[in-house]
Amino acid sequence: MTVIIQKRAYLTIVAASVRFANVRIPKDDWLEVSGIFTGRNEGNDVLVSKAYPIMHQELDKDAVIDQYKWSDEDYESLYVIDDEAFSRDPPEFVVGWWHSHPGFI
Repeated sequence: MTVIIQKRAYLTIVAASVRFANVRIPKDDWLEVSGIFTGRNEGNDVLVSKAYPIMHQELDKDAVIDQYKWSDEDYESLYVIDDEAFSRDPPEFVVGWWHSHPGFI
């Protein structure tokens, strides 16, 4: 199986990620971003047609590890996006999720 991410979906991830972590923001204030992919199966492959940013991490400088969690509103957004994707021709669905790792090398 190969996962194929269309350029538009990739650029959406990049834009969402650099909004919360870039050279204009102090590194200690960078935030992780997450979202979902919609797409479809094509033979043995998965074609990702769109990426949707859902949320960004809440900054807690006292936390031992960075963490983020989805709110009830985030799950509602996921439902709406999945429903909209299924109405496309051909029908699509949520095929995965993504998140950034700002500063991870």
